[in-house]
Amino acid sequence: MTRSKNRATKRGTSRPSAGLGRGAGARGAPRSSSLPVVPTAEPARPVEMPALGMAVASPWGWRIMAVVTMVAAGLCITFFLDGHATFGALWVVVTAAWGFFTNKLRLLHLDWARS
Repeated sequence: MTRSKNRATKRGTSRPSAGLGRGAGARGAPRSSSLPVVPTAEPARPVEMPALGMAVASPWGWRIMAVVTMVAAGLCITFFLDGHATFGALWVVVTAAWGFFTNKLRLLHLDWARS
């Protein structure tokens, strides 16, 4: 029975120690005044969507297309190794077209992100 009493006393207390702060956002935290307003030299202009829309605005458009291009390259290699030269050649064309489009999306995204 003394063993269980010792365990109960070693578990700690429910209140925090005196050395710990209450943390940011605690009710007792001091409140500061609002941040000062910094004037801007030029008015904010609305961000225009690029010509291809969200496929250019989001980096995920060209990243997903890059993965699809790699899958197509894998299919191309697989068909050539299996002896199906016609299907392999067709997948070379598909891979080249998707790779070109992926690179175009990537470059458009970089231009849009820099502007």
